Amino acid sequence: MEIKKGSLIQLVISLTLGIGLVYWFINQMTPEQIDATIDSFKRINYWWLSGIFVFGLIANFARARRWILMLKPTGHNPGLVNTFHAINVMFFANLFVPRLGEVTRCGILAKYEDVPIEKSIGTMIVERLIDAICLFGLLGILLLAEREKVSALLNDSFTPKSDNSQEMSLLLKYGIPVFLILLLLGISIYIIRKFGFEKLKEIFLTRMKGLIDGIISFRKMKNKGEFVFQTVLMWICYILMPYMCFISLPETSTLSMMAALACTIFGGFAMIATPGGIGAYPIAIRAVLLLYGITEVIGGAIGTVIWGAQTVGVFSMGIISLILLSLFHKKRKESGVPTL
Repeated sequence: MEIKKGSLIQLVISLTLGIGLVYWFINQMTPEQIDATIDSFKRINYWWLSGIFVFGLIANFARARRWILMLKPTGHNPGLVNTFHAINVMFFANLFVPRLGEVTRCGILAKYEDVPIEKSIGTMIVERLIDAICLFGLLGILLLAEREKVSALLNDSFTPKSDNSQEMSLLLKYGIPVFLILLLLGISIYIIRKFGFEKLKEIFLTRMKGLIDGIISFRKMKNKGEFVFQTVLMWICYILMPYMCFISLPETSTLSMMAALACTIFGGFAMIATPGGIGAYPIAIRAVLLLYGITEVIGGAIGTVIWGAQTVGVFSMGIISLILLSLFHKKRKESGVPTL
């Protein structure tokens, strides 16, 4: 019960932040900028946006296969189909409640593949740590290749030019970290008051045990080469997704892969701030592309298109996966055929 209330509080605050960013984003635009943005949407070649869905699916398959490799040392070998659907549902659930998807995907494998939740959570935590390492590693590459642009972006984030941007800068700099700390503190206090300190200790120790199990499973992994390959493939797909959107509009068609890498990195950080990156993602993309000579109007439009295409893809695939999981396993249960 405490997890549900904590998730609800997190959802309300995160959505409030996201909606506030959307309001700020639109409110600062002049009527001319709004008209120019609408015109950009009309001129975009939407056929190129199909690449976002294709590379998104490939990335999810790579992530699913990578998770299977991590689970094998624990004595479990879930099927690729179920694991792929679990990944789709994970991103779908994260659209509504941040980090709910991680627990949901572990629950799906527990239900359909008999993988103990504590073991899948352990591998999931290690997987996320590896993703964080990759993200900061790519940031390091970007710093080496685009040092001046990245430095300008970071400096501009904390050097506001107007009252509105000053408020937004302070929100990004202090508001989000304070929110995360208060949320964690609030959930901890609620658990202690409701169930006592021993319950909080139990939850903490369970998470630590899962993390240790995940680390051990990673060390025992036999196919490390394939794990690296799937990881590289996944991140290449993530970089190609905004690049496909660049090609769809004449003003951004000449942007390089480095610009796409920058959008992937800073867009990824924006996704953490609000559910599904609502509000925050287009702002981050606009700030990045401004350094590559793209106007704020076009940058905002492209950021909104990328966010919209990704959200539609995640939402549709999540729904499809939930339906297929239900139908597939209902038929298998009726026929007595074992899970694949």
